[in-house]
Amino acid sequence: MSKFSIGLLVALALSLPATQSRAQSGVLKSIIEDISDSVEKVKEVDDLANRKNALRKVLDFSISRTENFYNRLKNLEGLEPGFVDLRESLLSSLEKFLAYYENALAALEEAREAAVVKQIGVEIKNWRNEIFNPGIEKVIDFLLVFQGEEFLELANNRFERISGDLNRLKDIKLLKKFRLQGLLGSSSADLKQAKELISEAKEILLSASDEEPENSIQDLVELTLVKIKSAYKKFLEINAQLKELLQ
Repeated sequence: MSKFSIGLLVALALSLPATQSRAQSGVLKSIIEDISDSVEKVKEVDDLANRKNALRKVLDFSISRTENFYNRLKNLEGLEPGFVDLRESLLSSLEKFLAYYENALAALEEAREAAVVKQIGVEIKNWRNEIFNPGIEKVIDFLLVFQGEEFLELANNRFERISGDLNRLKDIKLLKKFRLQGLLGSSSADLKQAKELISEAKEILLSASDEEPENSIQDLVELTLVKIKSAYKKFLEINAQLKELLQ
């Protein structure tokens, strides 16, 4: 999968860690690998105090990032009923993840042997692979879809403003000469395709099917952003030609 073209989408992931799935983005992989590598490094530390300190840092980091996901998810507004229910289910999963981390932290503080600390680290790694990683991927998919939809709404608003400006110009010959209407039509097509892509991603979110879709949610959101970027490129060209036209 290629890199996401809009920096805000990268910021959305908050540089967290991630998992094993054909549909994962590079961001999601780095999210899971980061903490997994940290857990592996705990094995290399022999001293009990150092082992505990290393694993404590991993758990503190995991709790902080999971809380970030929880807050971002909880603060989403204007969701349709079906997505409200799904959001609540995902929030419940995140609460369970946080409870697991807190319990692991408590067990770590009580540990008096290096072997016990090592076993806690192994259990955390296994739990992440089996439970946390698939769950957090669903959360990331949800956030990406509605972030993409927000970008699309902003692009549509920009399109309406530009379209209104062009409609106020009276000289149709000049409009044709500068290809403005053609650019506007092309950007409209980009935004229409972006809407279709994000709608498909939303359908997958709500789908209860166990079958893997042809296109992953993250693939569809990335393609949505590509179309939005294409539309904005045409917006800039229209603005440049309008300035030339009105000089």
